[in-house]
Amino acid sequence: AASPVTGAPHPCVPVRPLPWATAPLGDRSPGRQLPWATAYSRGMPPEPPEAAPAAPAMDPQTRAELAAAFTDQQVAVAYDARPSYPRAAVDWMVGTREPRRVLDLGAGTGKLTEVLVVAGHDVVAVDVSDAMLRQLTERLAGVETAVGSAEHIPVPDRSVAVVMVAQAFHWFDPEPSLREIARVLRTTGTLALVWNIRDESAQGVREMSRALGGLHARVASAGALSDAAAFGPVSEAEFSIAQRLDRAGFGRLALSRSYVWKLPPDEQARTLSELDGIFDRHSVDGALTIPYLTRCYRASPV
Repeated sequence: AASPVTGAPHPCVPVRPLPWATAPLGDRSPGRQLPWATAYSRGMPPEPPEAAPAAPAMDPQTRAELAAAFTDQQVAVAYDARPSYPRAAVDWMVGTREPRRVLDLGAGTGKLTEVLVVAGHDVVAVDVSDAMLRQLTERLAGVETAVGSAEHIPVPDRSVAVVMVAQAFHWFDPEPSLREIARVLRTTGTLALVWNIRDESAQGVREMSRALGGLHARVASAGALSDAAAFGPVSEAEFSIAQRLDRAGFGRLALSRSYVWKLPPDEQARTLSELDGIFDRHSVDGALTIPYLTRCYRASPV
């Protein structure tokens, strides 16, 4: 059955992929319309929802202050409420179903790592937060992990076939991180970036975004990849996934956002209270289904 609020299937499983583009970023005309009406099979409107304003670039100090939230064990536990990623998206980013040596950079609690492991890949997970990696190893015993940053990757030269960055590239300092990624990739390797973006064609999701300040994952940071001399043309694709959360999980999802975690206590309490009201209005049978668009980018070294 589908949620009357979101129109998405209730189970937290991937839904129909949306392979709308594989052209290099630089080749896409600004006015190009995406084939939303034909790509979707969920009864969504023929026109895409109005685009949210682009998030401003983070200065180094703001990046450091917000990123510091992820070193907290409580945030690591909350972060585990984030959605997973569609297997079809992972296959597209890796470029094959054959096993590969994959670096999950900025792995967090291992949402992407888990999909990679299930797909049969040999994964090393790297994150700046030891608390996050402890959460990862509790669920994925045996996965190789290392504490490290994108600017100083603790992996040998030319040692991985694929570097994947999920929901994290906007935290990186682009120039040194892309240089480091090029260093650890094999010459025939691939860098892939991915973000889950809330699908705001659903009323409940729009209300959620307003309560959270309207902030979106900084997908625009993927533009740094198209400008990087060390990498060739950037291809992109879009898929979809839905997540079903109970009330407690919905609250943890909000607290997994660094900007919510860092709010003063009174503001954080007001935000969580507003989200509680959204859950009351839009949940079905004690759970809320949140649809996402999974936006993927990939490029290879030159």
